[in-house]
Order: sequence, then structure tokens, then C-alpha cells
Amino acid sequence: MEYGNFGKEFKKILIEKNMRLYDIANELGVSSSFVSAVICGKRGVPTNWFETIKEKCNLSDEEITNLKDLANENGNICRLNLANASNLTKSTAYAFQRNLNNLDDETLKKIKSLIEASDFDD
Repeated sequence: MEYGNFGKEFKKILIEKNMRLYDIANELGVSSSFVSAVICGKRGVPTNWFETIKEKCNLSDEEITNLKDLANENGNICRLNLANASNLTKSTAYAFQRNLNNLDDETLKKIKSLIEASDFDD
């Protein structure tokens, strides 16, 4: 069976912690088959899993951050929480999403540079 980077790392953690798929599935409140699908990369990693995984597998902040990064690099879907966002923020996010695949590399580099250079501490 071919696993993505998240699946490989999560499976390794479960083995090291002597946890069965069934055990972690119960802790996460899902079926073993759903956890298996996530590990195999057939389903995305639910973001609400990480605190439970950290607690039940006794992971450090660094280890859970690494697991989150691996989950993000495997994903083809990016979710944004716009619940408390302004209308301008929402419309900007939706416009970006609609046009993302049509932007050339130079434009994407400019956007990325602009966002990374912003001072969000004001």
C-alpha cells in the first residue's frame, strides 16, 4: 500500500505508541475505515484531529506541527475560516480562489511577496 508523507508518519507514530487503528479511531470519534482512508490519502485530514492525536499519542508541539505540515502538503484542498471575516476579506478570498489557476508564476510570486512582507502586528 502506498502512503503519502502524512500517512507514513502517522502510521509510524501509531506503531511507536503501540496503538491500533481501532484505538485511535475511537479516540477521534470515527470509524477505523475512515482513519485508514486518511492514512492512505484517500480522504483529507480533519483539522480537529490534531489536538486529540497530540494528547493521545503524547506528541510534542514540534511533532504535531510536523504532522500538520505533512497533512497540508498532501492535500489538494485548502480550507479558510471566513466566519468572522469582513465582506472585503471574503470577496478577496473567493476571487483569489476562482482565479488561482489562471495566474502566472510572476503574479503569484508578487502576491506571495506582498503577503509575506505585510506587517500584521499593527
